[in-house]
Amino acid sequence: MRAMILILGIIIVVVVVSLGIFYPNGQKENNFKQLSQTTNNNLQIDATSSTSQNNNIELMDIVSLARATGNFNTFFVAMLQSGLDGSFNVGGPYTIFMPTDKAFGKIDQKTAQRLVNDRQFLVKVLQNHIVSGARLKDSLRAGDSFESINNTTVSIGGTDNVITINGAKIIAPDLIASNGVIQGIDAVLIGK
Repeated sequence: MRAMILILGIIIVVVVVSLGIFYPNGQKENNFKQLSQTTNNNLQIDATSSTSQNNNIELMDIVSLARATGNFNTFFVAMLQSGLDGSFNVGGPYTIFMPTDKAFGKIDQKTAQRLVNDRQFLVKVLQNHIVSGARLKDSLRAGDSFESINNTTVSIGGTDNVITINGAKIIAPDLIASNGVIQGIDAVLIGK
Protein backbone atom coordinates (compact mmCIF):
# COMPACT_ATOMS: atom_id res chain seq x y z
CA MET A 1 0.00 0.00 0.00
CA ARG A 2 2.85 2.40 0.86
CA ALA A 3 4.36 1.70 -2.53
CA MET A 4 1.04 2.53 -4.21
CA ILE A 5 0.84 5.85 -2.37
CA LEU A 6 4.42 6.67 -3.36
CA ILE A 7 3.74 5.73 -6.99
CA LEU A 8 0.55 7.83 -6.99
CA GLY A 9 2.49 10.79 -5.58
CA ILE A 10 5.18 10.42 -8.23
CA ILE A 11 2.55 10.20 -10.98
CA ILE A 12 0.87 13.37 -9.70
CA VAL A 13 4.19 15.23 -9.66
CA VAL A 14 5.06 14.05 -13.19
CA VAL A 15 1.64 15.04 -14.55
CA VAL A 16 1.71 18.43 -12.85
CA VAL A 17 5.26 19.15 -14.06
CA SER A 18 4.57 17.97 -17.60
CA LEU A 19 1.45 20.14 -17.83
CA GLY A 20 3.23 23.14 -16.34
CA ILE A 21 0.36 23.62 -13.88
CA PHE A 22 2.30 25.16 -11.04
CA TYR A 23 4.87 27.31 -12.79
CA PRO A 24 4.44 30.91 -11.64
CA ASN A 25 3.00 33.13 -14.39
CA GLY A 26 3.17 30.15 -16.77
CA GLN A 27 6.96 30.42 -17.02
CA LYS A 28 9.11 27.33 -17.11
CA GLU A 29 11.60 27.32 -14.28
CA ASN A 30 15.27 27.86 -14.92
CA ASN A 31 17.46 24.87 -14.31
CA PHE A 32 17.60 25.52 -10.56
CA LYS A 33 19.09 22.84 -8.40
CA GLN A 34 19.30 23.08 -4.64
CA LEU A 35 20.13 26.58 -3.54
CA SER A 36 21.85 25.22 -0.47
CA GLN A 37 25.29 25.47 -2.07
CA THR A 38 24.65 29.08 -3.05
CA THR A 39 23.05 30.07 0.23
CA ASN A 40 25.81 28.51 2.30
CA ASN A 41 28.32 30.90 0.71
CA ASN A 42 27.21 33.81 2.93
CA LEU A 43 24.58 34.93 0.48
CA GLN A 44 22.91 38.13 1.66
CA ILE A 45 19.23 38.71 0.93
CA ASP A 46 17.62 42.00 0.05
CA ALA A 47 14.07 41.19 1.12
CA THR A 48 12.58 44.16 -0.72
CA SER A 49 13.77 43.01 -4.13
CA SER A 50 14.06 39.24 -3.50
CA THR A 51 17.52 39.37 -5.00
CA SER A 52 20.91 38.32 -3.72
CA GLN A 53 23.20 41.27 -3.06
CA ASN A 54 26.30 39.22 -3.88
CA ASN A 55 25.28 37.34 -7.00
CA ASN A 56 22.24 39.14 -8.47
CA ILE A 57 20.28 35.88 -8.39
CA GLU A 58 16.51 36.24 -8.39
CA LEU A 59 15.25 34.11 -5.48
CA MET A 60 12.18 31.90 -5.73
CA ASP A 61 9.33 32.04 -3.25
CA ILE A 62 9.33 29.31 -0.64
CA VAL A 63 6.78 27.09 -2.45
CA SER A 64 8.63 27.28 -5.78
CA LEU A 65 11.91 26.53 -4.01
CA ALA A 66 10.37 23.45 -2.36
CA ARG A 67 9.37 22.21 -5.80
CA ALA A 68 12.66 23.08 -7.49
CA THR A 69 15.01 21.33 -5.08
CA GLY A 70 13.64 17.90 -5.95
CA ASN A 71 13.91 16.69 -2.34
CA PHE A 72 10.54 17.88 -1.07
CA ASN A 73 8.13 16.59 -3.74
CA THR A 74 5.80 14.90 -1.24
CA PHE A 75 5.51 18.03 0.91
CA PHE A 76 4.97 20.14 -2.21
CA VAL A 77 2.21 17.85 -3.53
CA ALA A 78 0.63 17.81 -0.06
CA MET A 79 0.63 21.63 -0.06
CA LEU A 80 -1.12 21.58 -3.45
CA GLN A 81 -3.72 19.06 -2.28
CA SER A 82 -4.36 20.96 0.96
CA GLY A 83 -4.68 24.32 -0.79
CA LEU A 84 -1.92 25.84 1.36
CA ASP A 85 0.44 26.46 -1.57
CA GLY A 86 -1.19 29.80 -2.43
CA SER A 87 -0.76 31.02 1.16
CA PHE A 88 3.04 30.83 1.00
CA ASN A 89 3.77 32.16 -2.49
CA VAL A 90 3.70 35.67 -1.03
CA GLY A 91 4.00 37.31 2.37
CA GLY A 92 6.27 36.10 5.06
CA PRO A 93 8.93 35.66 6.01
CA TYR A 94 8.31 32.05 7.03
CA THR A 95 10.45 29.16 8.10
CA ILE A 96 9.23 25.78 6.97
CA PHE A 97 10.81 22.82 8.74
CA MET A 98 10.18 20.70 5.65
CA PRO A 99 10.37 16.90 5.70
CA THR A 100 12.23 15.31 2.80
CA ASP A 101 10.61 12.68 0.61
CA LYS A 102 12.54 10.03 2.57
CA ALA A 103 10.98 11.35 5.79
CA PHE A 104 7.49 10.80 4.38
CA GLY A 105 8.52 7.25 3.48
CA LYS A 106 9.08 6.55 7.19
CA ILE A 107 5.53 7.28 8.36
CA ASP A 108 3.27 4.33 9.12
CA GLN A 109 0.60 3.19 6.67
CA LYS A 110 -2.35 4.26 8.86
CA THR A 111 -1.03 7.83 9.15
CA ALA A 112 -0.19 7.96 5.44
CA GLN A 113 -3.73 6.86 4.59
CA ARG A 114 -5.18 9.49 6.91
CA LEU A 115 -3.06 12.20 5.28
CA VAL A 116 -4.45 11.17 1.89
CA ASN A 117 -8.10 10.91 2.99
CA ASP A 118 -8.50 13.63 5.65
CA ARG A 119 -7.84 17.13 4.31
CA GLN A 120 -8.19 18.78 7.75
CA PHE A 121 -5.61 16.42 9.20
CA LEU A 122 -3.30 17.07 6.25
CA VAL A 123 -3.57 20.85 6.72
CA LYS A 124 -2.88 20.52 10.47
CA VAL A 125 0.19 18.35 9.89
CA LEU A 126 1.58 20.70 7.24
CA GLN A 127 1.01 23.71 9.50
CA ASN A 128 2.97 21.96 12.29
CA HIS A 129 6.06 22.60 10.14
CA ILE A 130 5.61 26.34 9.55
CA VAL A 131 6.63 29.24 11.82
CA SER A 132 6.67 32.97 11.22
CA GLY A 133 10.04 34.61 10.61
CA ALA A 134 13.12 33.49 8.69
CA ARG A 135 15.16 31.34 11.07
CA LEU A 136 18.58 30.25 9.87
CA LYS A 137 20.15 27.13 11.38
CA ASP A 138 22.87 29.10 13.20
CA SER A 139 20.21 31.13 15.03
CA LEU A 140 18.47 28.03 16.42
CA ARG A 141 19.51 27.09 19.96
CA ALA A 142 18.62 24.02 22.02
CA GLY A 143 15.93 25.02 24.47
CA ASP A 144 14.34 27.61 22.16
CA SER A 145 10.76 27.11 21.11
CA PHE A 146 8.47 28.76 18.60
CA GLU A 147 4.78 28.67 17.88
CA SER A 148 3.75 27.16 14.55
CA ILE A 149 1.06 28.86 12.50
CA ASN A 150 -1.50 26.47 14.00
CA ASN A 151 -0.39 27.31 17.56
CA THR A 152 1.55 24.11 18.27
CA THR A 153 4.95 24.30 19.94
CA VAL A 154 8.04 23.75 17.83
CA SER A 155 10.90 22.88 20.19
CA ILE A 156 14.56 23.19 19.28
CA GLY A 157 16.96 20.57 20.60
CA GLY A 158 20.24 18.97 19.71
CA THR A 159 23.91 18.95 20.56
CA ASP A 160 27.04 20.16 18.82
CA ASN A 161 26.28 20.60 15.11
CA VAL A 162 23.06 18.56 15.16
CA ILE A 163 19.94 20.69 15.54
CA THR A 164 16.58 19.00 16.02
CA ILE A 165 13.04 20.25 15.60
CA ASN A 166 10.64 18.29 17.83
CA GLY A 167 13.16 15.44 17.53
CA ALA A 168 13.62 15.64 13.72
CA LYS A 169 17.17 16.45 12.57
CA ILE A 170 17.88 19.34 10.23
CA ILE A 171 19.63 17.64 7.31
CA ALA A 172 19.30 20.29 4.56
CA PRO A 173 19.84 23.66 6.26
CA ASP A 174 19.21 27.22 5.14
CA LEU A 175 17.54 26.91 1.74
CA ILE A 176 16.79 30.60 1.30
CA ALA A 177 13.74 31.86 -0.59
CA SER A 178 12.45 35.34 -1.32
CA ASN A 179 9.93 35.06 1.51
CA GLY A 180 11.64 32.82 4.02
CA VAL A 181 13.78 29.77 4.53
CA ILE A 182 13.40 26.00 4.32
CA GLN A 183 15.09 23.83 6.90
CA GLY A 184 14.99 20.29 5.50
CA ILE A 185 14.28 17.72 8.23
CA ASP A 186 14.39 13.93 8.41
CA ALA A 187 10.94 13.26 9.93
CA VAL A 188 7.34 14.40 9.56
CA LEU A 189 6.01 16.40 12.54
CA ILE A 190 2.66 14.63 12.93
CA GLY A 191 1.84 16.10 16.33
CA LYS A 192 -1.05 14.94 18.49
